[in-house]
Amino acid sequence: MTPEVERARSELIERLMLTDPSYDESFDRIVRLLKALTGASAAAFTVLDGGRQFYKAHDGLSARETPRDISFCTHTIEQTDLLVVRDARHDPRFASSPLVCTEDGHCFYAGMPVRAPSGLPLGALCILDAQPREIGLREREAIADLTGALEEAIMLRSLAVIDPLTGLFNRRHFEDTVGREWLRGFAAQKPLSLFIVDVDHFKKYNDAYGHPAGDACLRAVAGALRIGARRVGDVLARIGGEEFVLLLPGTTMADALEVSDRIREAIALLELPHSASPLGTVTISMGVSLVPDPTAETLASAMARADASLYRAKQHGRDCVVIADD
Repeated sequence: MTPEVERARSELIERLMLTDPSYDESFDRIVRLLKALTGASAAAFTVLDGGRQFYKAHDGLSARETPRDISFCTHTIEQTDLLVVRDARHDPRFASSPLVCTEDGHCFYAGMPVRAPSGLPLGALCILDAQPREIGLREREAIADLTGALEEAIMLRSLAVIDPLTGLFNRRHFEDTVGREWLRGFAAQKPLSLFIVDVDHFKKYNDAYGHPAGDACLRAVAGALRIGARRVGDVLARIGGEEFVLLLPGTTMADALEVSDRIREAIALLELPHSASPLGTVTISMGVSLVPDPTAETLASAMARADASLYRAKQHGRDCVVIADD
């Protein structure tokens, strides 16, 4: 896989939370059914992210993840159809793998690539056995049918959490995630910063250039905003027409200023013409609320302060950031 594909896969896996260790009944049900239908000693839905293979759902395995370079599924995602390894002990690709040559290793493997709605391979649905074996037509059909069911479950998850225009989280997912992050901050008493971002004069942009161009503008802005949400735990979402929210756990005033400067620079580098704006190009305004101690403030209050700061940024001529001073 090329670096571009690997990067796209990692980004999508993160947005779909496929390496979140939390239990997901839809995935586990498919894996349990696959194991039962095939009589295999183990079945799993694996996700390949960076240098690791993560077991999002499994039945008959004890590990939660393994190094990717020793995995069967690394080879599966290169396939368009089922990969069958009847006896891995005699296959030069796997014979020396700890997944095969150890006392509790597996000799037999059959796996199908699992793809996102875009066609991007995310991982594999597979069965394993301690002993070499053959695979029959019924088992092949079970793996193929349940892979389709798994991909449908992933599509539904995508619709539930991702804004289809920008690829960012949607408002519903953001509100759920903010609630969780707020509780984490509450427990750890760590600071948070909350950005509300608005594209300046966006209605005029749509009027001047048309809605298809407006959609392209929002996608470009979303891409620029992503540089502000680069850490694990950062959350970026589109919550309205031209409005975005960015939640950064564990950030100080200096951190928030640095992020806002990076974002504004990225927007400027887009150089998107905006003839209906006094500024001549597409710009954004940002309101930021800092929460030094989440135990001392509610989420609603932090959102209100960020929104008030955004309003002041617009009053100051737009294309700027205002941090709540209280």
